[in-house]
Amino acid sequence: TQLQAKRMLNDLEIESTLPFLTLDTDEFGGAAETAQALRSYWRVPPGPIANLTTLVESAGAVVVLRSFGTTKLDGMSCWAKGTPPLFFLNADLPTDRQRWTLAHELGHLTMHGTPPQGDPEVEAEDFARELLLPAGATTTELRRLSFMRLPALKHEWRVPMKELITAAHRRQLLPPSKTKSLSVQYSRAGWGTSEGYPISPERPSSIGEALRIHLGEHGYTVDELAAVVDLYPDEFRGNFNIPDPKEPRLRVV
Repeated sequence: TQLQAKRMLNDLEIESTLPFLTLDTDEFGGAAETAQALRSYWRVPPGPIANLTTLVESAGAVVVLRSFGTTKLDGMSCWAKGTPPLFFLNADLPTDRQRWTLAHELGHLTMHGTPPQGDPEVEAEDFARELLLPAGATTTELRRLSFMRLPALKHEWRVPMKELITAAHRRQLLPPSKTKSLSVQYSRAGWGTSEGYPISPERPSSIGEALRIHLGEHGYTVDELAAVVDLYPDEFRGNFNIPDPKEPRLRVV
């Protein structure tokens, strides 16, 4: 997918309104502080990030949604020399989980250009938590967190309800008994596999825009683009959600 994205974007000028940064956690004092610094560098206003996918792509990264055929893997990221940062996310997951995974992987690419001092997965989770649930803006809400308030807060901050409970626990904003009670109620509600209360999706645009330009302005055919990225035309259509012209379409009568 990284090679495919590189080839499709190769002849295009990608205008990034923000810089994609690598930051040293030692300089800022930790993963959470690094997330705060990135919000500042990217001029993110206080409060929820309305569309994390758009924000990340505005820094020149590429986000790709693809069905993994399983929900046991959320996503991955890579950034090789000569290619834009790539985030590969599981399309089978709900949007809140995709956003959290994107924030987690952003933490890896932002902080882990050099070997981390601690556990890189813990650091990435701390980064994601502060990026999407900044302590300065959520402390009051998390101190009075209740089971009934979880769905509303999920929609406000666009994060999984489980992560709201985890944030309150990690920041020691609730008594241990309250945290345990929330976790038990969460489990009893059957939210371990699917939380419900879905939030609106976030659609990546970089690859779609590249396809629009190549097909509409440059005059390439689907078969030609498929050959450029070493895919059969049917594979290319499936991977990049291009309708097959041979398939019948519904029309309004």
